[in-house]
Amino acid sequence: MYEALQAVAADMASLEATLDSPTSHARVARLTSALDATAQRLSDKLAAATAERERAHLQTLHRGFVAAGRVVQRLADLKAQAGIDA
Repeated sequence: MYEALQAVAADMASLEATLDSPTSHARVARLTSALDATAQRLSDKLAAATAERERAHLQTLHRGFVAAGRVVQRLADLKAQAGIDA
């Protein structure tokens, strides 16, 4: 379920360096894509879950990954805007 994140683990671990990188646009795109893919997998699992406790856990994880993707994109946007304004 979390396989997509393995390819971007280093970028996640050093997010500030990722955002400062000359290749940040491509790296952020890969990172947000991996977070979105993970959220989609969780959503698929949620649709198939029958136990209420499992559904609650999957829903929490899904929301967290969706939010994480938005946060990463927002940070990248702010960083790019700061570079333009400088």
